[in-house]
Amino acid sequence: MEEQLLHFIWHRRLFDHSALTTTGGEPIEIMHCGIPNQDQGPDFLQSRIRIGDQLWAGHVEIHIRSSAWYLHMHEQDTHYNNVILHVVWEEDQPAVTEDGHRIPCLELARRVDLSLLDRYRHLMNSQEWVPCASALMSVSEMVRTSWLERLMAERLEQKTDYILRLLDRCRYNWEQVFFVLLSRQLGAPANSDAMEELALRVSLSLLRKHGDRADQVEAILFGAAGMLGKEVNIPYALHLKKEADFLRRKYNLRPMPALQWKFMRMRPAHFPTIRIAQLASLILCNEDLMSCIENQASAEEWIKRFR
Repeated sequence: MEEQLLHFIWHRRLFDHSALTTTGGEPIEIMHCGIPNQDQGPDFLQSRIRIGDQLWAGHVEIHIRSSAWYLHMHEQDTHYNNVILHVVWEEDQPAVTEDGHRIPCLELARRVDLSLLDRYRHLMNSQEWVPCASALMSVSEMVRTSWLERLMAERLEQKTDYILRLLDRCRYNWEQVFFVLLSRQLGAPANSDAMEELALRVSLSLLRKHGDRADQVEAILFGAAGMLGKEVNIPYALHLKKEADFLRRKYNLRPMPALQWKFMRMRPAHFPTIRIAQLASLILCNEDLMSCIENQASAEEWIKRFR
């Protein structure tokens, strides 16, 4: 068994669901497996699982053996305090979070069809450039073409639906929606959700109101991002913290939890601190973001603004 395969088994629910229980004997009902996490933190986010009579919403961590929890030092990491279920091939040691909570555990060793493991080994040992390449031509051209066209249509439908929901949330302010989408893309790939939440907490009109003061625009953004809570000795950071505390009380701004931001496995140029500073610079340099796009003759002219 490999952890990558165990991730796939959990995500696709390729295991026996009858009479699911934790290793402690509590019944389990899986409402939503969660969203695969490719970055820092637990393996699956935003899962919903009923354990006993309680419905839990949180994260799921996957390991071959439960003792790997300690090998990876998750018991010292606050990012794992919201793990609601530990999914393992076999449990050899109970997992405990940083705040002392023992996590319910689900063993899958006796719930997976052995033929699935055989197919996995066959594909992994294949010498073809794509393991399933030889099987592709067994699918008719009409089916392949229709499938690809449908994927393209679904992608456009999903994007459209997302923007319409965002537009409704922003009370049909198209420029605020553009600001949120721009912020999300600046945070890609690891901090897209966090950057989107930041843009939804801070209105573009508020930032423009302070557009004559670069330090106040940065103070609002970094303060709302929850990045000015710790004690710092850098003079400019202390100045931003002072401004942010004043503006937070004035506008009743709620800072985000600092744990939402991810720094691991990325180049410094992609750090959220850099991206937030770039967002502030874009706002200060462009009075009307939507008009900037509408008035550009080409995409190259718009790209120049990011340089």
